[in-house]
Amino acid sequence: MSEGFKAMLWHPLYLGLGLTVAFFAAAVLVDLRGKEAPLWLILVFAAVGVGFYGITTVVPGSFLVFIAYEAVAMLFALGVYAYLSLRDRRPTFYLMTTGVVLSIAAAVFQAIDSVGFTLIWEFDNNGVFHLVQMVGIVFLMWGLETAKNSKE
Repeated sequence: MSEGFKAMLWHPLYLGLGLTVAFFAAAVLVDLRGKEAPLWLILVFAAVGVGFYGITTVVPGSFLVFIAYEAVAMLFALGVYAYLSLRDRRPTFYLMTTGVVLSIAAAVFQAIDSVGFTLIWEFDNNGVFHLVQMVGIVFLMWGLETAKNSKE
């Protein structure tokens, strides 16, 4: 695969990552507010995601830009879910907090080149990131399912 083609593949990836992080932050804000977000707020978050993508088109080594962008969103989510856990003491918020903590830990592992282990297969820092992130996603999904079931 040519370097030009690899670089081209990052464009839709960065757009998707930017929008995913932005909409995750929007969902966190909805949880904090306790009601649905108005359309204009969703559009603001969409613009932030597209803006992030725009930055990646002009900044070389944009993965570090993504890490900073994601860190802001995850720290916001951690603060909100920790606050909601203390305020409401609902299992869904404990699960969401755990999922966010695991996502932050995964990002830290990914940023450290020396992280890795061998267990049948060799897992470098990116492999460790994905393993920890998968567990974090399980907790996030469990939190969403718990919230859905508590409203029924």
